[in-house]
Amino acid sequence: MKAAYDDKAGTSSKPVLLHLVGGDNPRGGLMSYVRQLIKTDIEGIQQCVWKHAGYPAESEHFICLGKGKTIDVNLSADLRCAVLDFLPLNRWVGQHPSTILYAHSRTGTILSPLIRLFRRCPVLIHVHGRWRNTGFHRLLWRLANATVIFNSPGTCRHFGVAPETAHIHTPPIRWPNRPEPGQGRLVACSAIVPIKNIHLIIDAFNVAGDGAPRSLHIHGVSPQPLNPAYQQRMIELAKKNPRICLHDWDERWLDHLGSDDIFIHASRLESFGIVMLEAFARGCRMVVAQDTFLNDLSLEGVYRADLTVESLAKAISLAHSYRPPSSLWEARRTFEKQFSIETTRQKLCAILTVLTGATGLSQKAL
Repeated sequence: MKAAYDDKAGTSSKPVLLHLVGGDNPRGGLMSYVRQLIKTDIEGIQQCVWKHAGYPAESEHFICLGKGKTIDVNLSADLRCAVLDFLPLNRWVGQHPSTILYAHSRTGTILSPLIRLFRRCPVLIHVHGRWRNTGFHRLLWRLANATVIFNSPGTCRHFGVAPETAHIHTPPIRWPNRPEPGQGRLVACSAIVPIKNIHLIIDAFNVAGDGAPRSLHIHGVSPQPLNPAYQQRMIELAKKNPRICLHDWDERWLDHLGSDDIFIHASRLESFGIVMLEAFARGCRMVVAQDTFLNDLSLEGVYRADLTVESLAKAISLAHSYRPPSSLWEARRTFEKQFSIETTRQKLCAILTVLTGATGLSQKAL
């Protein structure tokens, strides 16, 4: 599939910032982040998004020519996806010599040094995950001669990088107006895959009993699940308790999240978790894993737990019994600027100014 933007990029003298995402999945925090960036004007730069050939282009910004359908599943699958995407991506970059590669997925991170062997384009690598094999990823960064961006101080530390000297671009959100109170429910939202530990959330809710809210609502069921067996298992688990409701994924799920609700997230190896930030911004009480970006913010109303049924059940009970002050939402709003798209845009522009100046891609100041 050839997007209309392909021709525009070919005839423009502006550098092209190509967001390497890949795959055919439209959901998740990574795609949310990229969508916000491409809606933001970066003077002197055109933006494109690399996706699978079967992906329906959302706008003229989308270049849908990739061959790999899945990203960020496991290392072997991501290597295969990178191999499949190499030829079409290498061909496209050859046709657009003023390209800056901006890798967001692990597939894109693997692709970047491969493309650099043939096309001497500058590379940005945005680390959105706390991958286990840190040495392998650091090697990829060096081979690509990449400028590396992290999504949180915790991700920096995971890879042995000092946050004080690193580029940190946190996912931006639009801070909401004062939310409605809500119904005092326990709410979770994520893809229904094992790494998100939905089974632990369900079991912890059952164990908490009367110490938990009267209902648990889990958003994220998909007609095309990433892991069909696991999703079906969660459906069967939820059927055993009438107080548990599973909901299809709906991008407007936040409209129903109130300040009296408790948000729970129990993902393993979560490097950020934009749904946690969105719940934080609504003044919710929260039950989360021990090591998240929230550790660097305010922990008022935030209950951290080990990823065990017993620990999560205890945290649910503590959150349920806690009555937050009416000023909690206002206190959290002091972090609004830190997580704004304008702050992200300014940081990205500063990096691009250095890259375009060093490589001579553009004479126009950003």
